[in-house]
Amino acid sequence: MTMSYPGAHDRIFLDFIAAGELRLPFDPATGQALGLHRRRAAAEWRPAAGTGTVLSFTVTRRQYAAAFPVPLVHGLIALDEGPTLIARILGAAPAEVSAGMPVRAGFDSHGLWFGPCQARVAEEPSHAAA
Repeated sequence: MTMSYPGAHDRIFLDFIAAGELRLPFDPATGQALGLHRRRAAAEWRPAAGTGTVLSFTVTRRQYAAAFPVPLVHGLIALDEGPTLIARILGAAPAEVSAGMPVRAGFDSHGLWFGPCQARVAEEPSHAAA
């Protein structure tokens, strides 16, 4: 399957995700992690810790694709390195998710997800929580 990407920066990020790696662009002059929308031609892509905090989240209760059963939680995640991104939150029922919750990255056949830090990220958790 061929995917089209809006730009080279997005392609690089998504290629790492497809390989099961969370990497972020860093400014080589300052060492600061750059948000995915703060592009620099000379950015260095470094491994991220894969940990962060839920800033906000939403619960989808109407199924839009068979591969994503409901309820489906998406969260705005502040990575420990500073940048934010939106990803699925798995391994917790919607009622268990809260702003301020510490999370850890994981990967499945659909890409990047985050789950509670105490969740075992080596296993692929259920997309739907009871």
